[in-house]
Amino acid sequence: MEAANHSKNSAMEADTISKHGARSKSQMSRIYINLIACFVLLTACLAHGQINVGGKEGYLGIRAGANFATWGGDHVEDAKYKLGFQMGLVADFPLENENLFIQPGFLFSQIGVRVETSETRRYLRTERRYDEIYKVSLNYIQIPVNIVYKSGSRLLLNAGPYLGFGLGGKATEETSVFEEGKLVDNDKDTEKINMGSSSKDDFKGFDFGLGIGVGMQLNDKFQVGAGYNLGLVSIIDDLFIKNRAFSITLTYVLGK
Repeated sequence: MEAANHSKNSAMEADTISKHGARSKSQMSRIYINLIACFVLLTACLAHGQINVGGKEGYLGIRAGANFATWGGDHVEDAKYKLGFQMGLVADFPLENENLFIQPGFLFSQIGVRVETSETRRYLRTERRYDEIYKVSLNYIQIPVNIVYKSGSRLLLNAGPYLGFGLGGKATEETSVFEEGKLVDNDKDTEKINMGSSSKDDFKGFDFGLGIGVGMQLNDKFQVGAGYNLGLVSIIDDLFIKNRAFSITLTYVLGK
């Protein structure tokens, strides 16, 4: 798969950073520090868990869950889903309609892709099978802003855009060699992935897309949900590769 080879080659070759790249990383670092500061401030300001907007009560929640991520776009026919996780905060701000809320979030989210290939080669009278598993793990700070509809039957529906700020990641390539059905060799390599705006970075430091989801309010304290994020921008400079991710989440509502 060309996309996987691109990311693999980029990760192997990005050993040094130019002065421009260093400045870009410094700027990205300041952005991440500001985002973390906002997260800490939001947590401190809303520690009691209640939000009052126009006399209506909203709430802060702690969210955690699993991501099942892959890539869409060019040359991704072999892409499979990779397991990751997410965790962070969400807040419900009530609107005029009592069933509608604005729900921004601040989440650490791990997404990426998994590619599996298998090839059989013959050496004289010996047949060998080469199984390769290539995984890319990308870490983001994601800021979704959803409109949530809460029905009287505890059903939750949500949709809205999200922003993603790349924190870096890693690429792992594992090759297993089998001879007559027996494992005779296994090799695993891991490389760091850089994310940012420099030409030396393997992936872009920014992601944007749309999310939709459905959930259920189990009781006053817990919500379960399932969602899908559709990336709309390419995460690699010279290929059109977009993030895709299903998620299953559990939210604990504070203050109730």
